Amino acid sequence: MSNYKQHPTPYRHSRTLSPIPPDFELNPVVERCTASIASDPTNYAPYCNRSSAYLSGGRTKEAIQDAKKAISLQPDHSLPYYRLGLALKHQNSEIDAIVAFSQALSRDVKNKKCMNGLRELVLSGNFGTFTEMYRTLCSMGVEQDSFILISSVGNELINLNENKKAVTVLQSARLITTDKMKVKSTLLFSLADLYWALKDMKNAILVLEENLQVCSVTQDKISFLRCCSSLAHCFTVTKQWSRAIETHTR
Repeated sequence: MSNYKQHPTPYRHSRTLSPIPPDFELNPVVERCTASIASDPTNYAPYCNRSSAYLSGGRTKEAIQDAKKAISLQPDHSLPYYRLGLALKHQNSEIDAIVAFSQALSRDVKNKKCMNGLRELVLSGNFGTFTEMYRTLCSMGVEQDSFILISSVGNELINLNENKKAVTVLQSARLITTDKMKVKSTLLFSLADLYWALKDMKNAILVLEENLQVCSVTQDKISFLRCCSSLAHCFTVTKQWSRAIETHTR
């Protein structure tokens, strides 16, 4: 018998979005938001609210556009990413929605709406590897830990060969303050490998240098040596010979 915690099957939106009324642009919410944007185009909140209004009226494309604009104005707030996740979900872009909900949760780790939005997609059954991953977290009792959940989502995206999206998710997990330093070290190794695969040596080096500090805290000598080796390789590829030699001799 499986020992993971049972969770109810999440509600799936089976209904289609309402048809767009011909006078939708006269929707009072849309009108108010549009007026607010005109008076202060740097305020992200009206874009979030208009995104919600557009989505309720079936205008998914416009909802996505407004959510992305809100993100560009306020990338540190969870709400724009949450709005984007909802719109992408209704567009059936479920992998992209998982990424957006992960970004939202990383910016507000105690936000239940963000957590539920991510969990529902993970448990939707459309991606078996995500479901098995979540069951494993449940068996360990860590499924409510935002850092571990988002890190695990990033690793599953790697398994699906969604490397660029995995970078976005793992970078989001990296933003979260955590005391689980060994897990963080594993995350940083995964992120560095992704940057290497994407030929982004600058970010690979930054991540590995951060991981050296983490390995020093955990006093994990094997991981420390692995990190030094990877970092020296990056310095060699980028022709930073003195730094490569220095790192090799640590």
